[in-house]
Amino acid sequence: MSLYIPLGLASIAFCAVLLLINKYQDSNKRMEAIKNFPSYAAALGYHLEKAYEIIHKDKMLIYSLEATRVPNEHFAVYTKDFITLVLKLMGKKMEKEFSYVFGDLDTLIFNITEFFNTKYEEDEIRRDSFTAMIEEGIDIGEEEEAAAGEQ
Repeated sequence: MSLYIPLGLASIAFCAVLLLINKYQDSNKRMEAIKNFPSYAAALGYHLEKAYEIIHKDKMLIYSLEATRVPNEHFAVYTKDFITLVLKLMGKKMEKEFSYVFGDLDTLIFNITEFFNTKYEEDEIRRDSFTAMIEEGIDIGEEEEAAAGEQ
């Protein structure tokens, strides 16, 4: 019976040491993520740009060439497709790594969505097509005029 008490105390001490080591390694990993954030940002930027090129070319280019806005229901689907494509291009390991850097997967997805929305709003092809249509005097409709006035 007296052997169980030291054995139990040794087990508790061992678990406490393991918890301290784990906490130390986690804080080191966080510091490394902060130090290497420009590298993370560059890698994420590459995947975001690549995915946007694919989605824009496959699904949104026709709207840009016609100088029209993507309908809201289509835009929501394209946004989801964009998020899925970015995460697939990254792979599971990088997805976990970026989730760690951003805090969680929801924050990572929010940043991906913001990139997509910003990139869409800055669509130069649509803006140039719209300007060319106005210069040629083509009737474009009130909704598109209002959208162009916001830009």
